[in-house]
Amino acid sequence: MCSILGWMSLGGKPTVKQLAGLFLYAQERGKDAAGLAWLDRNDKLQTFKAPGEPKTVFPKLMAELDGYIPSIAIGHCRAATIKNASENENNHPQASPELAIVHNGVVHTDLNLPLVAHVDSEIILRLMERHKKWSQSAAYSSANMTGSYAVAALRSGRREICLYRHINPVWFSVGNDNVLYFASTLSILREAG
Repeated sequence: MCSILGWMSLGGKPTVKQLAGLFLYAQERGKDAAGLAWLDRNDKLQTFKAPGEPKTVFPKLMAELDGYIPSIAIGHCRAATIKNASENENNHPQASPELAIVHNGVVHTDLNLPLVAHVDSEIILRLMERHKKWSQSAAYSSANMTGSYAVAALRSGRREICLYRHINPVWFSVGNDNVLYFASTLSILREAG
């Protein structure tokens, strides 16, 4: 089933407690792996992903961040329906040096794409990479795949998240802390507070 999640600062910053809540409640939709893509202080794309329940992966993620709370990030909690989560290349985010995506759903394409991982989410990454205009890459990928999906994408050097969907929902909310949060279900946002 999986869950996507994330946040973007609109002037504020989330707390570690809020981030832990996002992963903890998103875990109900995926207990096999978790990961995050974010922009560092220099707007360079960074990623971390690991197999295991999100509640056990989250402390490893916090250690990786070393006290830094990103102002923009996309995350994922995975339910392994295709290939094993112990093979970390199958987990999310799916990423290249300049682009990262997280995805909930099932997608297919008739295009011949060079795939490294053994999950359908990599199709989205490869399709978005093919279109050089960031503003049009979501439309291009949607036009060249079928299925049901909710996608969040983050590109190095761009302080914006691309969110798009077909059939599968994505919910978002602006908190009192001036942060835009999003997740696959409204209950994740409500429970994470």
